[in-house]
Amino acid sequence: MGGMRADHAGARQVAPSVLVVNHDPVARNRIVAVLAAAKFDVSACASAAEALALLRIAPRNAMVVDSSLEGGTSVELLHACVAAGVAPTTIMTTARGEIETAVEALREGFSDYVAEPFDNRLTEALLSALASTSSSPSKIKRSA
Repeated sequence: MGGMRADHAGARQVAPSVLVVNHDPVARNRIVAVLAAAKFDVSACASAAEALALLRIAPRNAMVVDSSLEGGTSVELLHACVAAGVAPTTIMTTARGEIETAVEALREGFSDYVAEPFDNRLTEALLSALASTSSSPSKIKRSA
């Protein structure tokens, strides 16, 4: 953590920190590589429980979560993060681009939904989400 990048005026800024949560090591490593190449400060884990524990220890600016996780769903993870007061800006990713899942993700409080391939579209979605939303849990909707 703690990567640096220059802004337009040449001043140094701390790169946004992102936690990637994906049970598939190949997909997880691909997402980490894409985000690291875009100069994000990236860490990763494989499960919802591990993600929540990591966020409690060191909050992140954003989280990129696979739609299906071991030990719970991405929606359950987001709700647990909100309840714990550690919910960052969160984007759901998936290998399958299903409209119903995308709509549910947005209704549940995810900032965006990105289907494979994980390329500059993911980076752009993350930058847009970070620019337009606060990492404050109060901005994330909880379902009743």
